[in-house]
Amino acid sequence: MQINRKYKDTLFTDIFKRPGYVKRLYLSVHEEDQEIKEEEIEVTTLNNVLTDQPYNDLSMKVRNKYLIFIEAQSTFSKNIVYRMQHYVTDVERRLIQDNHLNLYSSKQIELPMIELYCIYTGNKENKPETISLSHDFFNDQKLDLDVVVHMLYGNKDDIIHEYVEFCKLADDKLLHDISLYNEIPLKSLEELLTECYNKNILKDYTNIVRKEMASLYKVHEMMTQEYASKMYQYEIEDRINKGIQQGIQQGQLNAYIQMYKDGILSFDQLLSYSGLSHEQLNQLL
Repeated sequence: MQINRKYKDTLFTDIFKRPGYVKRLYLSVHEEDQEIKEEEIEVTTLNNVLTDQPYNDLSMKVRNKYLIFIEAQSTFSKNIVYRMQHYVTDVERRLIQDNHLNLYSSKQIELPMIELYCIYTGNKENKPETISLSHDFFNDQKLDLDVVVHMLYGNKDDIIHEYVEFCKLADDKLLHDISLYNEIPLKSLEELLTECYNKNILKDYTNIVRKEMASLYKVHEMMTQEYASKMYQYEIEDRINKGIQQGIQQGQLNAYIQMYKDGILSFDQLLSYSGLSHEQLNQLL
């Protein structure tokens, strides 16, 4: 399966870069700031310091704060802490350069306070409120420089909840189709958008996409790429799990054979435990 890994908007960034939605995203983590105006929120782009290519995650500058949002879908990994650490470095480097700040001056520089958030749309039983270097990687040791990521699961009645619900409905409807056709049928996407609109899930967004063919085709391309990547990841994880299971079974078989050689098991017991035929066992012994 060919996957286009070049940068382009994902569904996540396409939704939350839109007027109205970016404000609702900010208010989902800052409920106390109800007086915020749309024009006070500046959506920014995260750039890779090594390649100067944009990431497809989301960041915004609001007054004296700089908020970074990333999305985690099917795979839950604490390594997002290190990913965020790279983002912080990139953001601070750019702010220092753009504002012509001198780190070697005796005058103290001023940078915005950075907040880190991860929206997790997969299924997980134990959901930590935060993930940090000190707690999750260094056994709660005090670090001179720590990184703390706030996890968001869509537990509250807000825009993040709507987005998580959208992703779950999309998984139910689209994963099966893309595994059959290697792309999402346009009809399946239209059915998903209609269902979300009727359930008041991202209603403004789904309404626009349903009515504008250009938007519909753009979302179709984005979601086909994302679900192709998701299926690719599932295939890799399935192969790894099968390999682990085969290793366990081989280890058990070796143990049974050794117990037979040590006189602990009879041949009939070895035959029963191993699940192999007479001929297969004789070839191994």
